[in-house]
Amino acid sequence: MPITKVGLEMPYRQGLFMEATPRGHPWKQAYSSPRTTDYGKMHSLFGSLMAVAAAAFFTYLCYHILRWLFLQWQVIRAAAPECLEALRAAREKIYRFSRYGILPSHVVSDPTREELKRIQKLLRKQLILLENLEKNRKIEASSPAPAPSVRDLLECADGLHYLHNSLRELPGYSERVEEGFEIVWHKLETVLSLTGLALLRQRHVPFDPKYHQAVENRAPGSRDLQVIQVLVPGVLQDGRLMRPAKVVLDVPKQPCANNGGKSL
Repeated sequence: MPITKVGLEMPYRQGLFMEATPRGHPWKQAYSSPRTTDYGKMHSLFGSLMAVAAAAFFTYLCYHILRWLFLQWQVIRAAAPECLEALRAAREKIYRFSRYGILPSHVVSDPTREELKRIQKLLRKQLILLENLEKNRKIEASSPAPAPSVRDLLECADGLHYLHNSLRELPGYSERVEEGFEIVWHKLETVLSLTGLALLRQRHVPFDPKYHQAVENRAPGSRDLQVIQVLVPGVLQDGRLMRPAKVVLDVPKQPCANNGGKSL
């Protein structure tokens, strides 16, 4: 049976196209024509042109990207000295602020500047107090150790001071008991003076960082501070501070004598 157009369409519609098509696919030969061949050539030419256009576009894009990077490198190279100078100035400002607490006037407002000044003053006071404490510690470490008998006297003085403070807090504490304690203190301080020692146990005296170590401050914002309680008495040896007195501070409730808190 010769292969015709009708003969090709019928098996295709019936799903028997592979069986109806002889070996070598003569249906392609039957349907091949000069028009079909020209269409294939045009398709191949169009694909080649598209490949050439894509390559040209990619080359153009790479050229502009490289040119833009080169221009940016030139700009960065030209601005590098100015950037380094700005970085040095910023580092200097940061160093001045961290070391001295100095900020330009346009950075902070007036309330913030006042708050910074107040914090700086407070930090300076704390720094002075820490320096005095370090001095006292060095003096205490470098001072010669007292004799065993003197050490026993100091332990006795500490125990008596603790007892005195404890009895002061009782409701039945009277002036006669206070007078009795003062007599005992006078005799003990007389014995200590023979060895060159003196106690710092006075209350209601101005706070002196040289002789006092503040354990508690009940008026942090006040400048005029007074010793209202002595927790541990201080010790002087031949006029040199051997141990500062540990005290509690508050605002003065009555005028106090300016005797430096020393009891000789």
